[in-house]
Amino acid sequence: MESEEECWQKLSQSLDRLRRALAGYFDGVVEHLPRAGELLPRYKGRKRHVVLSSLETILDALVCAYVACEYLRRNCVPFGNHDAAIWIPIPSGRVKAQTATAQPRGLD
Repeated sequence: MESEEECWQKLSQSLDRLRRALAGYFDGVVEHLPRAGELLPRYKGRKRHVVLSSLETILDALVCAYVACEYLRRNCVPFGNHDAAIWIPIPSGRVKAQTATAQPRGLD
């Protein structure tokens, strides 16, 4: 069983991988968002949770913005049904089997 510190380290590494990936899409990510690995040693207990949760929320917003940009470029496919879907960007370099032709309700 992993220790609490090992769990924090894994979470930190995951957040840092996501930060690096988003930096390839958005300017300023590296300059304006600290690495989770830099924050981890500075905080303990509840404060650590609050700080990393805040960073996770910012990264989540950037992921949503990325998906929205890819949707507008018609580079997404829906995963779901006619009533509800999650839009998933098509990774570059892959053959597009389907393009995003449907629109969320209210936008057509």
